[in-house]
Amino acid sequence: MQKEMRNKLTRVLYELNELDKGQIRVKDMAQETGVTVRTIERDINDIDEAGFPICNLAPGVYAFMEG
Repeated sequence: MQKEMRNKLTRVLYELNELDKGQIRVKDMAQETGVTVRTIERDINDIDEAGFPICNLAPGVYAFMEG
């Protein structure tokens, strides 16, 4: 599974799906997808810039904003 998650599009779609379920932890997401924490942080930034309403609940913890 990790090798498949190195593809950015696949990884970002997976992250969006996980955000839809609730909050995500950057460290856990990095381990699940086989990339670095910094890569996940970049993905979160890209998701935010694409217009998805993301909030930072705590250091390294993100979720969609309510509403």
